[in-house]
Amino acid sequence: MPGDSHPAGPEDLPRVVLGLSGVTTATQMRAALAVLLPLVEACEDEDFDRSMARSVKAMLLSKGFSSRQLEEAMTMGTVVTEFQRSLEDIRQEGRGEGQLAVLVQMVARKFGERTAEDARRSILGSPGRDRVALVAAAILDCDTREEFLERMRECEV
Repeated sequence: MPGDSHPAGPEDLPRVVLGLSGVTTATQMRAALAVLLPLVEACEDEDFDRSMARSVKAMLLSKGFSSRQLEEAMTMGTVVTEFQRSLEDIRQEGRGEGQLAVLVQMVARKFGERTAEDARRSILGSPGRDRVALVAAAILDCDTREEFLERMRECEV
C-alpha cells in the first residue's frame, strides 16, 4: 500500500496482500504484518485466518524467516507472534556474538592471542550475561595471563 494510505477494513485486504510481494526486509515485513493481522481478524472467519496463516507462513519461510515455532503456527496471530519472536532471537544472538567479539579482542590486547582463544572457548562453554560480566571484570582486575586464566577457571565451577 502507498505509505500515506491506511487500510480501513477487510475490503483493503487484497491490496495489502499484494503489497507483501514487495517486502524484502524484516522491518518491512513487521510493518506489513502489523497492517495485515487486524484485517484478517476483522473478517472473523477461522478458515480464512488459517488459510492466510498458511500463505503468509510459506512466504516468510521462502524469504528465509524460519523457526520451528513459526512452522507450527496455525493462525495469523501466532504467525505474527512467532515472526516477531524469531526476530528478537536473532537480535539477542547478534548481541551475544558482538559481546563475545569485544571481550576476545580485549583479552587478546591485554594477555595475547593464545589467552584470547582460551577465553573464547570458556565463554562459549558457559554463555550468559553473568559470564560476560565475569569475564569483563577479570580483564580489568587481572594483571597477568595466569591470574586471568585462574579467574576463568574459578568462574567455570
